[in-house]
Amino acid sequence: MQPRRVVLLIVAGLLFWGGALAVGAYLNNPSGWAGVVVATCSLGFVAFWGAMLALRQRRLRRSEAAGNKSDRFLGNGR
Repeated sequence: MQPRRVVLLIVAGLLFWGGALAVGAYLNNPSGWAGVVVATCSLGFVAFWGAMLALRQRRLRRSEAAGNKSDRFLGNGR
């Protein structure tokens, strides 16, 4: 399985899990704000993780373009 596909499956699982937790928190709290908080935290985590992966990919591309192979061990799949 390709690394990109694995990451997408993990992200989908995290979003599903966060959604299930948010629904449960909403149903168990009369005010309903707990569901919003849980959903926001879950989305924030996935967004932060995606941003970090994008920055890593950008850094690896720049490093390879400059001819620096020292960052290769960081898992660019080659």
